[in-house]
Amino acid sequence: RGRPVALRPEIPSLACAALVVQALYFVPQVRFSVGKLRLPDIQDDIPFNHPARRIWNLIELFTNMDLAKLSTIVDVEVLPSLEDEENRDRGNEHPTDRATSIIANLARIIEAHLAAQEDDDELQSVLFEFKHVNVALSNRLPRKVGRPERGGVVRVDYGGEESERDLISCLSSVLSSYEEVRSAHDVILDPAEFLAFALNRNPSATNAPKSEQDMFSFPKSFYLDRFLFRNLELVNEKMLEGRAIAEEISELSNRKTTMSRLNQRDTVQDIKNSIYYYENIARAKSDEPERQQVIKETTAQLQDILLMLESKIEGLNRRIKELEAKSSTLFDCPELKQHPYDLRAVLMHTGLPGRKQLYSYVRDGEGKWWKTCDHEVTEVPEKTVLTDTTGVHLSAGPFMLLYSKRLSDEELRRPVDWPSVFADSVEENNKRFLAMLEQEEVTPTATAPSNSNIGYSAAFNPVFSTT
Repeated sequence: RGRPVALRPEIPSLACAALVVQALYFVPQVRFSVGKLRLPDIQDDIPFNHPARRIWNLIELFTNMDLAKLSTIVDVEVLPSLEDEENRDRGNEHPTDRATSIIANLARIIEAHLAAQEDDDELQSVLFEFKHVNVALSNRLPRKVGRPERGGVVRVDYGGEESERDLISCLSSVLSSYEEVRSAHDVILDPAEFLAFALNRNPSATNAPKSEQDMFSFPKSFYLDRFLFRNLELVNEKMLEGRAIAEEISELSNRKTTMSRLNQRDTVQDIKNSIYYYENIARAKSDEPERQQVIKETTAQLQDILLMLESKIEGLNRRIKELEAKSSTLFDCPELKQHPYDLRAVLMHTGLPGRKQLYSYVRDGEGKWWKTCDHEVTEVPEKTVLTDTTGVHLSAGPFMLLYSKRLSDEELRRPVDWPSVFADSVEENNKRFLAMLEQEEVTPTATAPSNSNIGYSAAFNPVFSTT
């Protein structure tokens, strides 16, 4: 359908909620699931934030985001109804916590209605919630298995002394811990269709990012298999192998440092400087044959030492590269490539206050990435999404990552059959809106530009209103 519709709340404190709802719309599994929901029976006087009414509001909002020929939907009542009242009152809450509570609340509503309308005999897919369990191993054998628990948004803390700054390394270090012969693991039993990662950086960390190179990184896709219970034994073997490789790399790096550095000086460069001195300065200053012979022998010895040293360092570098290559492909095996997940949306924060300091990146069904900031929507390259360093110096940046299971191109482009009560209304409003644009082209005195950011019902009402 082209450029996405921006969702702009009339209440500034709901800017985070608007970005979350728009991002969820661009998760295909969520959009398809909302499209499958049957409209519950409601009375005219039912409160706007009643669970049944919330479903109406959400379906109507998604219908407009899909079908309405608008650049922006300005919302007054729908977004407040989708949040719990206590969450709406926490306007100064950190975006990570705010987005987490919104996703959790919408997940409960959607999952509850999906479960209520599905047949008991029908195999229900897990959309938001996944089952996970804690497992303790001793000498690589299960020693204790906890009770299965349900999980939703995954919190990823980073910024500590030993933390990594990429998603997969953070998950590995948080979900698994190792001692001499024991290890503890938090693994997934039943994966969900949708995964959300709430990024939380400790602002008091001593190794706070100082430059753009210290930004938190995340992949455009990854395999969930290494975090599944069924693969625990294989992954544990790979992890132990990886630890052994890391230890060898560390040992080789230390040996390389011992060879190449002395008293904080570059040993190799010092030898090269000495050879240059004997060949070009000392030899020119002396005409004595004996002195010339000593200089020649000394130069030859230094050249032999340099050759030996450079050869050993080159061998260490070669071995380190081999180990790093092996480590990078450690999990590249068919058994751990059965559950691919793709990045669907990224929520960003500049670290400053204001509604325009929150923005998002969403990926459409054609694979294009779009940036939404307030009412402005612009297409951006994928590299921008993965390398945006905005907010790094203020301990901000990406605060929520949305992934979902990989779908085929045909599945991604599959249209949603929205309820006719909403789809017909949107179609009628589209006709009226386009007729207005045609009239504007004929009437030069018209005041509203053809690309104006107005909400549905188009110019007739500058807000998004429910039927």
